[in-house]
Amino acid sequence: MTGNNSGLFVVIEGIDGAGTTTQARKLTTRLQRQNKKAIFTFEPTDGPIGSMIRQVLRRRLVTPKQDGSVEPINANTMTLLFSADRLDHLCSQIDPALEDGQVVVCDRYYYSTVAYQGVDGDIEWVKKANEKARRPDIVFYLRISPEISLTRIGNRGESEIYEKVDFLEKVSSNYDEIFHDDDIVVTMDATRPLNDLADEIYQIVSGILTAK
Repeated sequence: MTGNNSGLFVVIEGIDGAGTTTQARKLTTRLQRQNKKAIFTFEPTDGPIGSMIRQVLRRRLVTPKQDGSVEPINANTMTLLFSADRLDHLCSQIDPALEDGQVVVCDRYYYSTVAYQGVDGDIEWVKKANEKARRPDIVFYLRISPEISLTRIGNRGESEIYEKVDFLEKVSSNYDEIFHDDDIVVTMDATRPLNDLADEIYQIVSGILTAK
């Protein structure tokens, strides 16, 4: 386990449409119903830096060029924004909750930054930019094909800048590389029924808590 506290840091990862938010919320709610101290949180956050990132993802914040046109903020800048948001998140929410003995369930973490920003940037540099982020106790990787992902995303309205099949294929490849042979990662088929996934995630987390 990470650190000397009695809390547990759980991260749920996957490409857009994999169901990370749904599963993170389900796990948190179930733990709370079992009288466990648990909080749900997410990245990018709703703090000042995270809010800026969300504007970029929705194409509402762009970089002006000299010729008067605009373009998305580049991958290296996004890496630094995500990393800064993460350190703020750790200091303000995650670390205090863990020190208080709570289960922190986080929808995405630094793995997302490495997988996504590593597509157009230097993946080793992205990893280095996140060296100060604490390691989770367990990560659930919800694996899904980009095609199914985009079908799910298409039902929710406004799209974001990374929601393209060729880009998500590269992101998926990065995730597979990042999680290869990592003993804290549980890879799961995200096409399985939501409640079956939720049950398995809960049982694994409950087992860890019992063994602590």
